[in-house]
Amino acid sequence: MRQVSIAVSFSALLMFGIAFEGAFGFSAMAGDELAAYHVGNSLTGDLMAVLPKLAAGEAKAAGKDYRWGMHFRPATSLFFMYHTPLDPKTESNMSAGEHGRWKKAGDDGFVPWSSALPGYRWDVVTLQVWQDDAKATLNDDTETVNAFIAATRARPDNAATRFYIYAPWTVVEFDRPESFKAAFTTPTANDPKTLGVATRDYFRHVCDAVQRTNPDVALIPSGEVLLALDEKMRAGMFEHFTSVRQLHRDVIHLNSVGFNVTAWTAYAIIFKKSPVGLPNDLHPGDDYPPFKSHVEISPADLKLMQETVWEVVTSTELRSRTKLP
Repeated sequence: MRQVSIAVSFSALLMFGIAFEGAFGFSAMAGDELAAYHVGNSLTGDLMAVLPKLAAGEAKAAGKDYRWGMHFRPATSLFFMYHTPLDPKTESNMSAGEHGRWKKAGDDGFVPWSSALPGYRWDVVTLQVWQDDAKATLNDDTETVNAFIAATRARPDNAATRFYIYAPWTVVEFDRPESFKAAFTTPTANDPKTLGVATRDYFRHVCDAVQRTNPDVALIPSGEVLLALDEKMRAGMFEHFTSVRQLHRDVIHLNSVGFNVTAWTAYAIIFKKSPVGLPNDLHPGDDYPPFKSHVEISPADLKLMQETVWEVVTSTELRSRTKLP
């Protein structure tokens, strides 16, 4: 029944998106800009705290303008956002440069996704998989990602759009920093009926399943990068970090150090470049006790963080998923 509902909703949403295209008359030349769109919840919000600045820099270096938009709804699965694009809690952060402004659904053609993806030209689209009360299964998430791709590619000049599954992380408990690894590495069955869960296995299973239909889709494994950093921190390899908890502002959301880590991860996948040497964009003073947002980062720690990102995304077990050499 869920597969049928996806097909029916896509037809209706495509018509809605085409209507928006005619209303706004936006047309972009592929050679003049880098255009990116992002669908997700607050963990995508964490990603977008820094990624637009990095992408804008890459666009400028290539002599291009940079345009990005985001379909955002807090604490929500991709499955829900596909089927309910006009939910009242939906917002957009749209910008022609590094910084954006929040808008409610319907304020412009960049939100909801059902108008933005088939209505405009995009170079890059990220789709965040997540679990919530919708009780989406592995099969649901696979079909949903494929449906987003189909909706985008219904526009002829999106035939070359590159799609990425943004795979975030799990909860780290206040007084048990070791809980992050235990939860994220929980074995998860590769079964179409498996309920969505924030584990390494689940995100890999979704990516593998989507790649059977869309082989060029790549994984942005932010959760796996955080796991690798946590292991190195707990092993004493960092000067000022002892666990991944120091990259959080609460039990799930990142602080400004974590913002950089997940942005470096996405940068590496999207631009196929090592993040070593990228700037560290911190926001001091935004502490959320007992989690600290402002921590000292020595040159050695910064280099090791960025090297770890590249090490993870180019690892043998992830290379077929990240599409990196």
